[in-house]
Amino acid sequence: EKSKFKSSASSLFRITKLTNNKIKTLGIRPESIRMVSVDEGEIEAIVETVQPTGADWIVGLIVSGKSIFAISSEQPTANIGQKVGLSFKLEGLHVFDDKDQRIKYM
Repeated sequence: EKSKFKSSASSLFRITKLTNNKIKTLGIRPESIRMVSVDEGEIEAIVETVQPTGADWIVGLIVSGKSIFAISSEQPTANIGQKVGLSFKLEGLHVFDDKDQRIKYM
């Protein structure tokens, strides 16, 4: 489990060009998460729930044993229990150091 998280985190560090020794907290806005095929994503997730809300879909995902949510304006093509890849809009990532100061990475 820990090695899965480490590899997921290292993928995010690579796309943001950050080093993990500076980061305490990494936040991602749900609307900045996009589901793609497993081979296209920066990290892998498993679809846990799919909730239509009218205009959008709230998708519950499991990443390295942790629950997160994505918001999509398009109906997800993956079914519950299926693996998906996740990609991120960099402007939706928020990174903080051990003093809770925001780290600029773009």
